[in-house]
Amino acid sequence: MLAADGEPVVYSPEVAEKAVLFQQKLLRSANKIAVLCNFEFMVQNIKHVTLESGIHDKSHQLFDKDRVMIQEAYELLGINGNDLIKEKKQ
Repeated sequence: MLAADGEPVVYSPEVAEKAVLFQQKLLRSANKIAVLCNFEFMVQNIKHVTLESGIHDKSHQLFDKDRVMIQEAYELLGINGNDLIKEKKQ
């Protein structure tokens, strides 16, 4: 499997374990999580991790053009914008 930049994707069990712990910590202070994915394989990995961490129903993986993903994330989270999220300039 290749990433969007053509580099091989490596997702070790150790990384998955840390991702599960990270997501569980996130939900201590949030009731919804929007994950902006840069390739389809990442969507599948995040879905797997959210099932393992028990937060699948609160995590939403988004994959589309940047502008579309950002808008969907804002709508999902009920916000109008965020300075941390920038659309990549073409």
